[in-house]
Amino acid sequence: MHLIERNRTFLPLSFNHRGSLDGNRIGVFVHAINYYVAETRGVDFDNYEATTGYFPVNFNPDLQPGIDRPHLSVIEGRPEEMQPGKYVARVDYIVTWSMDLDFPVVARIREHYQQIYVSDNQRLRIFARKE
Repeated sequence: MHLIERNRTFLPLSFNHRGSLDGNRIGVFVHAINYYVAETRGVDFDNYEATTGYFPVNFNPDLQPGIDRPHLSVIEGRPEEMQPGKYVARVDYIVTWSMDLDFPVVARIREHYQQIYVSDNQRLRIFARKE
C-alpha cells in the first residue's frame, strides 16, 4: 500500500479470478483491487456500480466506455486484449493478477507503465504510469 499515492486511478487486470482453490466457483480476485481503492481514495475503472444509476457513485457520463475509459467487458472478460495506451492519460496504475509474462498485453503495458511491485509468488504486479 505504501507505493500507491492517494486519489489515483486503477485499472485492474485479473487473469485468474478464482485462484488455485479447488472447486472455487466465486471470482474472489476479480475485485480485490477495491481494497487499494478504498484505502487510497482512488477510482477503480472496473467498478460496474459506477456504470448504473443504482448507486451514488457514477463515472462521468462524458467518458465513453471503450473510447475514453476502459470497457468493463474487456477488463473482466478479455484482459489480454487491453490496449493500455488508449487510456494512459486517465489510468495511473495497472494492477495485474496471475498475468502470464508471455502475453502480448505485457509489452503494451510496459510501453507506458513501469513495474513498481511484484509479489514473492509473482502473481501480483503493480505498474505505475511512466512520467
